[in-house]
Amino acid sequence: MKNIFFGSIGVLVESSHLQLKAYNRALADNKVDFSWNVGNYCSALNSPGGYKRLKSILGGQYSEEVLKKVHKDKQVIFSQSLDTTIKARAGIVDLIDFAKKNGITCSLVSTATKFTVTIVKNCLANQVDFDFFSLITNKNDILSEKPNPAIYHFACNALSIDPKEVLVIEDTFTNYRAATEAGLKCVLFPGNFSQFPVDQPHITAAMQCIEFLTE
Repeated sequence: MKNIFFGSIGVLVESSHLQLKAYNRALADNKVDFSWNVGNYCSALNSPGGYKRLKSILGGQYSEEVLKKVHKDKQVIFSQSLDTTIKARAGIVDLIDFAKKNGITCSLVSTATKFTVTIVKNCLANQVDFDFFSLITNKNDILSEKPNPAIYHFACNALSIDPKEVLVIEDTFTNYRAATEAGLKCVLFPGNFSQFPVDQPHITAAMQCIEFLTE
């Protein structure tokens, strides 16, 4: 395989704990009578899309305007909690260096907001060479977010590559299934807040992907 799709910002950096805190502060600031704890937030991450999660849980109690403001405020608070001391996840930098040396392309195929993708890029800029990436996507690139597989098809078409030549790395079981159901080879690299079946094969460091790239 000659192409790696990093499927989510959570593949590159562990940030769910910071996003949880940012959400709770934004909810409190907007006087929304709800807060996440680790348990219910982990469960909610099985459904991608921050605003969609808020709407599904709180849409019957609060207006769309309020929930959109919570989500917007959360992104700002989250951005303030990130800095360049945040480390990329285990093996990510080494895997990208391996790709450079072996003619393998890298892309970030995310359906997070453009704002969130940008702040993560900025905080990792001293560790990850994003100029090397062939493509970096966000939710504006497609009509349907994950788990809809549209973003994978968009990326393959944009890069004119055969899906059979792509290895996707995802950090949640939901997105892992989305990639595999779309016909792409996918490796699960779960984050600390990811829920997945105990018998589900997964990796604990990004460099373990090399065996799949050289099959």
